[in-house]
Parts: sequence; structure tokens; C-alpha cells
Amino acid sequence: MEKVRIDKWLWSVRIFKSRTLATDAIKSGKVRIGEANTKPSDNVAVGQVVYVKKEGFNLEFLVKN
Repeated sequence: MEKVRIDKWLWSVRIFKSRTLATDAIKSGKVRIGEANTKPSDNVAVGQVVYVKKEGFNLEFLVKN
């Protein structure tokens, strides 16, 4: 099972337009992996759920390969 940094993943699936925006959102507490707050260097793996607060919406993503 391959793991990817959460900031790279958020950018690669185009939730954020840049990796910098993804990193800023993570640092401000708007991104969680499961129920835990995260930091930009944390890894996300297949099967995990990522929660994102963006522009007044609460988004939920299931990581698939």
C-alpha cells in the first residue's frame, strides 16, 4: 500500500490549486485525516477518509487508488 504526503495528495486531486494553499489549509486546522488533525508531512493511505473545510463547505473524501 503506497502512502503519499497529505499536502501533495490534496494538490494532486485538485482540491487546492497549489501545494502552498493545501499546506496553509492544513496548518490552519481545516484538514483532518479520520478524526485526527494533521500536519503537511503526514501520510495518507488508501482507505482513509480526509475531511476538508473549504469556502464554507465541509467536504469528505475517501482515498482510493
